[in-house]
Amino acid sequence: MKGQASLIVVHYDRKDPHFKEFVTKAVEATKEHKKGQRFFTYVPLHGPSDVAYVWFPHKSHAELHPDNHAAAMVDKHGEAKAATAAQKARGGVKGLGSELMHTVAEAGEVNGPKPYVMAYGLKVDGEKSDAFRGAARQFMEANRKSSNPVRITVHRPASGQLSTYLVLIGADDLADFDPDGKHNHSRLSDAIGPENAAEVARNLKEGASFVWRQPLRYVAAFSNP
Repeated sequence: MKGQASLIVVHYDRKDPHFKEFVTKAVEATKEHKKGQRFFTYVPLHGPSDVAYVWFPHKSHAELHPDNHAAAMVDKHGEAKAATAAQKARGGVKGLGSELMHTVAEAGEVNGPKPYVMAYGLKVDGEKSDAFRGAARQFMEANRKSSNPVRITVHRPASGQLSTYLVLIGADDLADFDPDGKHNHSRLSDAIGPENAAEVARNLKEGASFVWRQPLRYVAAFSNP
């Protein structure tokens, strides 16, 4: 099941002690469990501070079964205590959303979580989708061939929203995203020339009818890498 993952968006009460306690116990149990599922938790650097984005990569469809999510907690604390902790934690959850995602493209070395991620949600204009995808392929190829490629993964919801994408760009330092940071070096221009690079950039910009952008910070304490 390589290339698929569940994206869980949790809107929670930061003051609820039961929710935090459950998360702490769940992370501890999962890390100690021989079949503990990997997950990475990120929180926004700006905007709402009571939202978390949790990324669960899948190796098997079996990992999607609810019982498997609870297996580590049950083995660690027993069924009764695990159920009680989960029940108390529900009071701290204001909202919960989940989306199965497919990886459609990636560039740069993917070998674990990055300290920071710039997340882009894109809605592509259907009439300009061919030009947009062509430009995106050129951009990704130039990045792959760069001597210092940026880590980029492009995902599409499994729900069939073919013109909707989630683009994740990883960084070791927030300064990488600055105009003069290493993520903004002229990789595309170096690969195909300034004029062609300008055309690719124009097709990317004009092809996106909606863009959502959010810088995120990795939370190691609430992750199982």
